[in-house]
Amino acid sequence: MILMLTELMSGLALFLFGMKFMSESLQKAAGDKMRGILNHVTKNKITAVFFGAIFTAVIQSSGATTVMEVSFVNAGLMSLEQSVGITFGANIGTTITSQLVSLKLTAVAPYIIFLGACMMMFGKKPIVRKISEIIFGFGALFLGINSMTSALSAIPDYPAIMHFFEYLEYYPVALLIGLLFTVIVQSSSVTVSVLVLLADSGLVGLGSCLYFILGANVGSCMPAMMAGMNSNRDGKRTALVHVLFNALGMIVISVILIFAMQPVTNLIASINGADNAKRFVANADTIFKTFP
Repeated sequence: MILMLTELMSGLALFLFGMKFMSESLQKAAGDKMRGILNHVTKNKITAVFFGAIFTAVIQSSGATTVMEVSFVNAGLMSLEQSVGITFGANIGTTITSQLVSLKLTAVAPYIIFLGACMMMFGKKPIVRKISEIIFGFGALFLGINSMTSALSAIPDYPAIMHFFEYLEYYPVALLIGLLFTVIVQSSSVTVSVLVLLADSGLVGLGSCLYFILGANVGSCMPAMMAGMNSNRDGKRTALVHVLFNALGMIVISVILIFAMQPVTNLIASINGADNAKRFVANADTIFKTFP
């Protein structure tokens, strides 16, 4: 058991490192130009939604996007109305991580890391080094997924651990665990990505996955809430919009699931087949964050 837990934790650590390293590298590569563009496109609500989704997909963090929103509004560079579109788009853009995890890219992870390392060692131009860091972080992320997948496949051999996963069949527990785990790791992308692996290993039922995702969506509001605490009135309102958007979405979808769990599950499963749990979780995450 110790060996399995060690492999699981090392895989999670590598996954978190890869995501953080890639996110920070992408933000450095984007630089001040992206910040200027972000402020410019928010003048139109529709373009703000699209850009919020694209920007968040690029930097791999809706938390970073919403914290930037709060700081812009706090500094008077963006109005509260302008920030709303970015918030909606950020929720959609953050689902790209779980979509990538659900695809079978783990086999090429060592080659991605090797490519990134070579570019870091021999690349002389600043832009090449920035791109190499992004590639290296991307490879580390999927190498961590590979390690976690291997560890999770051994969990059914340990009844004590399996007993814990039985509690996740209670939907309120699944929602609460999803919320708390996201608050701890400060990223719903990480939470849903781990859930993709758990579902693929058969450790979490499809119904519980839906509530787990809803909890993660609410937990992802924590960075914006923390940023809003030290902001002016409009900055606090911007953070509150993010919280209300995710909380109301969670309530609406929860009510729908209470009365139509099976139809909703069947609908999502029909997209990629009932046996593809990885794609089920990734698609449910995208649908839930787009629906409200």
